[in-house]
Amino acid sequence: MSRIISKWLKKHEPSTSPVHTFMVFNLLHTLMPALDSRFSDTENNLSVALGHTEGVAPRWKRCVLETERGFHSVLTHLLSERTAHREAEEIIENIFFSFKSKLHELNWTDPKSFQSVMKKVQSLTPRLWTTNETSTEAAIEHLFSELLSMWQRRRSQPLAEQAEAADILSVTPSLLGDELLFPMGMFVPPLFHPSYPRAMNYAVMGFRLAKDILHLILPDIPSQSDTVLAVGECVWGHYLTVTQGAAFSLSAAQQQQLWLQYSALKITLQAYRQSLRNDPSDTSISGLSHTRLFLTSFSQLNCDSDPYREFMPLESSFLITVLCAESDLCPAGLQCPNQTEQHSLHTC
Repeated sequence: MSRIISKWLKKHEPSTSPVHTFMVFNLLHTLMPALDSRFSDTENNLSVALGHTEGVAPRWKRCVLETERGFHSVLTHLLSERTAHREAEEIIENIFFSFKSKLHELNWTDPKSFQSVMKKVQSLTPRLWTTNETSTEAAIEHLFSELLSMWQRRRSQPLAEQAEAADILSVTPSLLGDELLFPMGMFVPPLFHPSYPRAMNYAVMGFRLAKDILHLILPDIPSQSDTVLAVGECVWGHYLTVTQGAAFSLSAAQQQQLWLQYSALKITLQAYRQSLRNDPSDTSISGLSHTRLFLTSFSQLNCDSDPYREFMPLESSFLITVLCAESDLCPAGLQCPNQTEQHSLHTC
């Protein structure tokens, strides 16, 4: 690259150097959302002419992406200032601790699988990723080496699909070396807020964290434990009993998703109860008990953004019915869909 730039500089005036041109176009690209729409139209026409025919993103999505690109530093600063770090770190720690305890309840196919997973889990440090990161030379070198490793592992794939560094404005956690990073972009209203009762934060954000952890750390769990199949069939059996639907076999991916979401719910409820033991002073709404508020909040969870939703054969809210088959987990008098008798359902 240096040789190319040097040759360019010898043939052209300094004012038209490639570096100067790049800086001008980069500035233009950054400020384009605030300029006349003709600039954006020209950019779209150029993309089409170059063969980029993947379609134009919805206007709302484009506005969000362009705003984030142009004002990234401002947004990250504001989000860092407004994110409840202590509350977010507490829920991350409790969910991860509950997840680790659930690993011992699985029926592993062989001891080596269990030892391998536990070794991986014990080496991980879950934490909230904020802008207040230490940028020491050692930290930068470590991050760079991790990114190089990720790039090398995917070197056979097109450049457009290269792995990217974790983004603190992201809404998806990521594994980077021995760290499990939860971007602070996840901990924003309406899914999370320090003023909400903890029951609501755990039921919504806690459940989401548990699902993400299970997906990230146990992607091959069906081949490592037969609990996945057993629980998946059990949950599906509950659903057929309650809805009186026609029985049909589920795919392996559907069984795994049933197990995963049901396990995530149990992990989250266990984590919330541990939080109550540490600090019983949680607030409530309309006089609901803490567990009832937890389950009510969970039942209203919108899963449209779940990338695995296509593999979930039933609404996540039905998992409450399965959970309540264990009478000690639900408040007395909690009714299940279609007035199904609790004693007719067995524990999964």
